[in-house]
Amino acid sequence: MTPSAPIRFVYFDLGNVLVGFDPQRGCRNVAAWAGVSPAAVYRAVWDSGLEDQFEHGRLSPAEFARQVVRNLGLSESLLDRRGQPLLDLLSDMFTPLPEILPLVESLRRSGIGVGILSNTCHAHWDWIQRQRWPVCWGWSQKNVLSFEVGHMKPAADIYAAAQRQAGVPAEQLFFTDDREENVAGALAAGWQAAPFLGAQDLIRQLERRLPELCQPR
Repeated sequence: MTPSAPIRFVYFDLGNVLVGFDPQRGCRNVAAWAGVSPAAVYRAVWDSGLEDQFEHGRLSPAEFARQVVRNLGLSESLLDRRGQPLLDLLSDMFTPLPEILPLVESLRRSGIGVGILSNTCHAHWDWIQRQRWPVCWGWSQKNVLSFEVGHMKPAADIYAAAQRQAGVPAEQLFFTDDREENVAGALAAGWQAAPFLGAQDLIRQLERRLPELCQPR
């Protein structure tokens, strides 16, 4: 059934919607630099819970990097005061997914607000922004990032923060994410939402809700 409330703002997830990512690539980058195995890097970052803490904003970039090298049994002297080069090596695992960009531009032309709602950490976001890929740079009116707000999807608090930033009623927000639990979190918050199954499917989802939306070319 087509929702009756008009959509005034659309939030996009970042990973697997605007950018693809391969954590194993980041692990291989760090492994080659540190002289350890990629599996050891994965254990030091993800299995240890450090990445979760980092994405919640509980660790600074430098603190995160120092704890990773300690987990690897390495000297902190390998890092500079900002935690480099480890942070960039680990973050160099993203690739742009430009097929979604025409839809973003069509929404903007139609006067619909657009933004990014993502579980991410400072290092990944900083690295992605420095690439200046058009698909995730320069167009977002609101960036709601877990490490900044201290909550991660599908926790209710991050959707509440995103709604406050968008400045529209919950029923006039739309969200897409590749993870079902994050879509469910948006629906529970009273938003309109749909799982991301590709750019063309999302276009069809939004055209049903926004008849005035022009087909991107």
